[in-house]
Amino acid sequence: MRPKTGILIDESQRPPRRIVSPGIENLPDWLPAEEIRGADGAPELLVSVSTYEEKGSDVNVASHLLIDVLTGSVDAAMVFSNDSDLQFPLRTARQSVPVATINPTTAPTAQDLRDDNDVGAGRHWWRRLRPSDFRRHQLPDPVGPFVKPPGW
Repeated sequence: MRPKTGILIDESQRPPRRIVSPGIENLPDWLPAEEIRGADGAPELLVSVSTYEEKGSDVNVASHLLIDVLTGSVDAAMVFSNDSDLQFPLRTARQSVPVATINPTTAPTAQDLRDDNDVGAGRHWWRRLRPSDFRRHQLPDPVGPFVKPPGW
């Protein structure tokens, strides 16, 4: 969890607009906000929120992929991601080994992650996982000491 501070905006507007403060005395007690003056002098609300961001995981994936490929530790690679930041390391790895790119999200596979399946070492492929893929490929329950949570 990472706290961030910023001006309160209304995202339903296009473009998003800063919300003018109704006056600090009119804010509910549960809203931790500070009234500040914006660039135009209008009162705005400064708020803090908690966000969840992955940091550095794409760099770690890219680094380990390239180390493994360039040291000859792998004959092929399979990367589960739809992060277009991986375009360069995937393209580089494809020069030496076949690379499968698996998109675990509901979004279409990022175009930056695609390439000609015959480029470099060739035999590359792409797939987007669907909910049915997860349902059809469940481990038995239990597996050793591990039990599937209720509702799974």
